[in-house]
Amino acid sequence: MNLEKNILRDVVFKTFIDRGSAEILEEDEQGIFVKDTWSIAFFLVCEDFNRGVEWLEKHKERDYELLAVYSKELRDYAIERFGFNDIMDCQHAVWTKDSPPERAGNLRIIKGTEEDVPFVREHYDAWDEEWCMELFERGNIYVAKLDDGTPVGFIGEHLEGAIGLLYVLPEYRNRGYAEEMEVFMIEMIMDRGLIPYGQVVLGNEKSMALQKKMGFEFWDGVSSWLFKIEDL
Repeated sequence: MNLEKNILRDVVFKTFIDRGSAEILEEDEQGIFVKDTWSIAFFLVCEDFNRGVEWLEKHKERDYELLAVYSKELRDYAIERFGFNDIMDCQHAVWTKDSPPERAGNLRIIKGTEEDVPFVREHYDAWDEEWCMELFERGNIYVAKLDDGTPVGFIGEHLEGAIGLLYVLPEYRNRGYAEEMEVFMIEMIMDRGLIPYGQVVLGNEKSMALQKKMGFEFWDGVSSWLFKIEDL
């Protein structure tokens, strides 16, 4: 599959392949089915619905716990067939320019350490102990501080490679800090030879507005994350 043809949709798959974390289960001219060995999640895009179903059934013994699909039809099929009970629909925001924006330089943005865990735990509303501690251990969370060491927020890179976890303390908002942190992440990801991208949850208008203001391009489709949550 030519992943360059629709990079706004397929940037996730290109990221896995370029960074060496892709276990390619199936691939042809219609689509690609991948297990990402870093996030331990499955990702399926296929322009032929029946082919996508065939691939899902072929590998069903893998007991999909986390699956991302790129069409409503395959989303609905997977929910009914494999018992997913939680959904998160997103739009891709992709940095397609050849260079990052200029960074303001008002913040010291450093890799989060054990000392920063309580700060992030307190303010990140999606905190999951096991998952977030893995991000810290991998060096995927960054804390933004003023020159005097005062923390003002944090940002990170999800295991699948998307920019996220962005948070700025209320008293430091509307100063351009969120944008500066995102520029930092764009710089870092481009330095690794990868394409910076984020996944904006549908309905998160503030995040959508920020990405558009910065110059990210959006895929007009929807990627659906499917989960199995035991206590639902």
